[in-house]
Order: sequence, then C-alpha cells, then structure tokens
Amino acid sequence: AEAKPKPKPPAVAEVVTPAPVSSPAISSTATVKKPEDAMPSSPTSAGPPARAGRAPVLARVPGPTVPAVSPKTGSEMLRSFNSMKRHPAVMAQYLRERVPPQLLACLFSRAPIEADDLGTLLGALKSNLGDAGAGFTCENGADYLRALLKTAGAETQLSMLSSIEKAIIEEVLSGLPAGTASTKALRQALRCALG
Repeated sequence: AEAKPKPKPPAVAEVVTPAPVSSPAISSTATVKKPEDAMPSSPTSAGPPARAGRAPVLARVPGPTVPAVSPKTGSEMLRSFNSMKRHPAVMAQYLRERVPPQLLACLFSRAPIEADDLGTLLGALKSNLGDAGAGFTCENGADYLRALLKTAGAETQLSMLSSIEKAIIEEVLSGLPAGTASTKALRQALRCALG
C-alpha cells in the first residue's frame, strides 16, 4: 500500500487586537503574523535566498560631467557645485574651466556667497592645488581669493570660515612669493578671515 502524503495544515494567522487600555507600550493597530514570517528557515539564512553560483551585481553610476558652458548666475554655479559634492575632482575641474576668477566676482557681486558654499569653493581650490596635472598654481588660487574679496559681504563670509577652510587660504598664501607687494596686499585684505 502506498502511503498518501500528509496534507499541509492551513496557515494559521495570529491576530493581535487593540487593547482597550490606553498605554504607550501597547500598539493601537492590529498586526497579522504568519508562521513562515516568524523565524528563518535556518539559523544561517536570515535574508532572502541568494542565487546559487552568482555574485550580486553592483551597477556603477557614472559621476557628473562638467557643464559645457559657464554659469550665468551664482545660484546656477551653486546648483552645479551641489551636484558634484561627491566628486571633488569634477568640481575642481568645473571651477578651473568654467568659473574664472573674474566671473566668480561678477556672480556674487550683489548677493553674498554663503559661508558653507564658500567652504565648498575653497575645497575645490585645494583640490586644484593638489592636482599636479591641472597646472593650477598658488598664483591661480590667489586670483580666486582676490575675486572673493570683491564679492558682496566678503568680510562677513570670510570671518565665518572654519579653521580647516582658513588653512586652505593659508596654503594658497604660503605658496606665493613672500616679499611681493601683491602678496602683502592680499594677506592684509584677508586678515579678517585669518584673524
């Protein structure tokens, strides 16, 4: 005689009903627990079963590209900066290629560049200084610092920089020829930021 397979017992759902007593420890919503949700099938498989023989595939997301044209407004430049925050090399290239010092001074001639955005810009300057292949010198960095001094509310914004951001300004200034009149004038103008 052939043994018949045992029928599966029907899935029993445990229903927790709301308690009449108002207490923060008691949930006011009903939840349904299924037996198969209660515990994993084995102690080693806590998650969904993996496909046998296959490693998970991670998609590489391409980074942002440098816009083809220079920004027309300060907010446009800051939007581009925000899209590049996780890609400092791209942001440095954007600053170097699309935002020359003269344009930077014009973009923020009426509205100030906020201190956190100024810090982001100084970070891009530092990235450019650290990239030997970029051909970006401390004199180029000094041109950007001079342009920042021409922006609206420059002294106030520069005075709110963190010690790390102030160190970037010092790094640019230390790379300039020490005895020249232009270096002395720039250092004097930035005294408010360097304290």
